[in-house]
Amino acid sequence: MAPRFADLLLEFAASDDVAGVCEGLARAVARATNAAFAAVVAADADDGSFDAFGDARAPWRFLAHLQGTFNRTRHGGDPAQRAYVGLNAVIVADVQADDACREGFAATAAVYGVRAVVAVPIIADGACAGVAAAYFTAPQPVDDAIVGTLRTIAAHGAAALARARRYERLEDETAARDVLVAESAEGICTFDDALRVGLWNRAAERITGVSAAALAGKTFGAAFARVDATGSPESFTSFEALSETFAGAPAHTIEVSLHNGRTEPVWLSMAGALVGGRSHRRSLVCCFRDITEQKRLEALRREFVSLVTHQLRTPLTAIRGYAELLGAVEMPASQVMEFGNVIANASTRLARSITDVMDFERLIASRDGLTISRIRLSEALDAALAAVEIPPHHSVRMPESASQIVLNADLDRLSRAFAHLIGNALRYWPDGGEVVVEASSTEKRVNVAIVDRGPGIPEDATGDLFSPFHHARRGNAVAGQGLGLGLSLTKRIVEAHGGQIAVEKTPGGGTTVRLWLPVG
Repeated sequence: MAPRFADLLLEFAASDDVAGVCEGLARAVARATNAAFAAVVAADADDGSFDAFGDARAPWRFLAHLQGTFNRTRHGGDPAQRAYVGLNAVIVADVQADDACREGFAATAAVYGVRAVVAVPIIADGACAGVAAAYFTAPQPVDDAIVGTLRTIAAHGAAALARARRYERLEDETAARDVLVAESAEGICTFDDALRVGLWNRAAERITGVSAAALAGKTFGAAFARVDATGSPESFTSFEALSETFAGAPAHTIEVSLHNGRTEPVWLSMAGALVGGRSHRRSLVCCFRDITEQKRLEALRREFVSLVTHQLRTPLTAIRGYAELLGAVEMPASQVMEFGNVIANASTRLARSITDVMDFERLIASRDGLTISRIRLSEALDAALAAVEIPPHHSVRMPESASQIVLNADLDRLSRAFAHLIGNALRYWPDGGEVVVEASSTEKRVNVAIVDRGPGIPEDATGDLFSPFHHARRGNAVAGQGLGLGLSLTKRIVEAHGGQIAVEKTPGGGTTVRLWLPVG
C-alpha cells in the first residue's frame, strides 16, 4: 500500500533543525519511491559548503563520498550533482549503461550495489538549496508520476529547509545576544509593569552583589533597604514613575543609589527605555554601570579642595597679616624678629603642605621617581627626628641597632615617611611620654616599628587610616590639623620601596606602626 502524501510530509515537516529536515526528507523520498535508500544534500548559503544526509538504510561511507563530491565540485557524472547544477530532475534507469555515469560514478555505484538513481533539485526562492536522490539496487524504469511526486516532496522540503535555516540563524543570533548580555561589562536588567526584575546579567550581579536568583520575580526593595534616584525620590515606587523619570532625563540616564543598610551605597548610572505597547506587556530595559568609585572620588575632591583651601589660607593669612604690620608700624627689633619668625614658620607650613600634595600625586607604588642609594637606617631616622618638633614632656628613643642596618633606599623620601610616623605618634599623645622606635633586620628585609602609649585608634577608624585626607579621631584637637596626607603619603613611599606598612594596637594601650622594607 502506497503511503499517503500527508504521511510523507510528516517525516520532515515537524523538524526545526536542518539535519532533522534533511533526514526526514530522505525518509520521505525512500518511502515514496520504494528505493533501497535515499540521500539529501543541503547547500549552506553562508559558506558555500555542502552536507549529505540519508535515511536509516543509507551507507554512511556512501554519504561521506557524496558530500565530498559536492564540496570538491568534481561530479564525475554523479546524478545528484548533475541535478543540482542543471536545476532539473536527472533519471538514470541503469547506471552501468549511462554514459555520463561512466566518468566515475559508476565505479562508486558498483561498490554500494546502486543500479538506478532519480535525483531532483530542491529549489527555494529561485535558488537551488540542495538535491534529493533515490537509489535503487536494480535497473529501474521511472515514470513521470514518481518524478512528479519527488518534485512535490522536494518543493515542500525546500520550504521546510528554508524555515529550519531561518530558525537556526535565529537561534545563533539569540545565543550571541545571550552571550553578549551575559558577558557585558555593564549591568543589564529588565523590569515588568510591576517593577519586578526579569533579566539580571552577570555584570549586574558583580556590581550590586545580588544574584539573579535572589532577585528573580522580585522588586529592588526585596534586595535593598532603600533605592534612591537622584532628584526623583519617587521613581522606584511605580512603573509609570520610573518610565517618566527615564523619559525626562538627559540621554534617558539617571543616577541611582542602592542601600543595603550595612555598607556604603552602590551608585549606578542607569539608562532605561520603555519596550512594548500594550499595558500588560510593557517593560523597561535598563543598562547601568558602577559609578561608586567616581562618587567617592568626587567627595574626595570636594574634601581635598576644602582642606587645601583651609591649609593654604591659614599660613597665607598669617604671612600677609604680619608682613602688613611690619610695613605699617615701627616696632622694636625684638618684635620684628618675633614677627619674622611667625612669617618663617607659616612659610614652612605652607611649603610642607605643597610638598605633601605634590609628592602624593607623584609617588606611585613603584621605584619610579626615587633616588636610590646605599644608606644606613640611622641616617633616615636621624633626618626624620631633626624634621620633627618634639613637644614638651615628650621624647623619642632611637634604636641603637639602626647604625648597623644597611639598605637601598631614597634617603629623603624614607626620612620623610619616618618623620610623618614619629610626628603622628607625638601629636596624638597629648599627655606626653616616650615614643619608641624599634629596628631589626634579616638577610632580606628591615623591620621598623614606631610605638606610642597614647589613646590608640578607634576600631572603626583603622580601615581608613591610609586613605587620603583622613584624620584619625583620638581626642586631640591638634591631631585634626594638616591635610590628612601623612599616612597615605607614607604608605606610598613605603610601597614605592617595595615594602609594606601596617597599624596595630600596642599591648597595654597605644598604637604601633610597623614597616617592612627590602634590604636590596
